Amino acid sequence: MILLFVTSLGLHAQERTIRATPERKAVFSLPKFEVQSRVANDTVLYPAAAEPCGNFVRSYGVGAGGGWGYVAGTNGYGDLEKAQRLVYTANSPYKVLEVWGFFAEAVAVGNGALRMKVYSVDPQTGGPDTLLGKSSDLRTRDLKIDTQLVLVTVFPFPTPVTIRRDSFFVSCDFSDLYAARDTAALFMTNDTCGFGADAWELFEDGVTWVPVDSDDSYGIDANWIVAAVVQFDEATDVNDPFVAQRGLQLFPASPNPTNDWINLPYNIENSSRVTIEVYATDGKLIQRLHRGQQQPGRYTEKLNVQSLPAGTYVYGIVTDEARIMSRFIVNR
Repeated sequence: MILLFVTSLGLHAQERTIRATPERKAVFSLPKFEVQSRVANDTVLYPAAAEPCGNFVRSYGVGAGGGWGYVAGTNGYGDLEKAQRLVYTANSPYKVLEVWGFFAEAVAVGNGALRMKVYSVDPQTGGPDTLLGKSSDLRTRDLKIDTQLVLVTVFPFPTPVTIRRDSFFVSCDFSDLYAARDTAALFMTNDTCGFGADAWELFEDGVTWVPVDSDDSYGIDANWIVAAVVQFDEATDVNDPFVAQRGLQLFPASPNPTNDWINLPYNIENSSRVTIEVYATDGKLIQRLHRGQQQPGRYTEKLNVQSLPAGTYVYGIVTDEARIMSRFIVNR
C-alpha cells in the first residue's frame, strides 16, 4: 500500500504544469487600522517583499492535467490549502491579530466559505506543523478584487494567536470552495522571486504538505502574497522591544499617537542604503525619503507630521536586504 501511494503521488506531480498570467505591479491598497496607543502593531509581509522583484506579482493558472484553476488557489488537483512562512523576529511573544490575503481571482457560484489559518513551523521538515488558530470565515464574494490594484482582504482572528518563535505559517484554506464550485486564487511573486521552500500546499488527502519548489509540486520558487498583523505590548516589555529582519531592527515609533513630530528608530547591522516610506491607509505613497548609504548603527528618523490629517499611517524602513513596516497615529 505504501509503495502504491508513493508511485501515485509521483505521477500526480508530473502532471502539474502551469501557465503564467501577465505581470502586475504590486500597488497595494491597505486597510484602515485602529491601533491603541500603548500597543505596538506591525505588519509582516511575505519575505520576497524585501526584494526588488517582490514589487511585482502575478497569478499562475493550472495547465494540462489540472484542467482548471490556479496554482495558488482552487484547482483540478484539489489542493486544499496554500501556506506561506512569515519571519518575524522579536524579543518577546507576540500575537497574530489578522491575516491579509491579496487575491487575483474570485468567482462565486455557491459563494462558499474560506479562512486563514496560522501554523507553527515543523523543525524537521520546515513546513507547517501544529495548527495554532483560525480566522473568521469569509465568503468568496467578500474577497477584494480589482483589475488595476492589488487589494487586501482582511481575515480577523476572533482569538489572537500567540507566537513564541521567529517564524510561523499563514495558510489560506480553500477546502470548502470545491463543494461550492467556486474559484479563488492568491497572487504570487514571479518564479525565482522568493524561496519555494517557504511556500507549501496541502494536497487533497488533507495530510500531505509539500513545498512548491519540490518535484512533488510545481517546481517553482515563489511566495504567496499574504501578510499578518502582529501585536506586542510595549507596556509589559522592558527589554526595548524590537522586530528584526535580515540585519534590520525596527523599534516602536514614539510618541505614538502624535500631533507634530514622531521618532522612527531603527538599527542596521551592515552598511546599506536606507529609505523611509510613509503610506496612507488606502495604499497611497505620501512620502519617500532617501537617506543614502548608512554605516552600521542605530538611527532615528524624526518625521514632521504637522501637515498630515488625523488618522493611522503605515511607514516602512527599507534597506538593501529588508523592509519592515509598522504604523503610527496622528491625532488632532
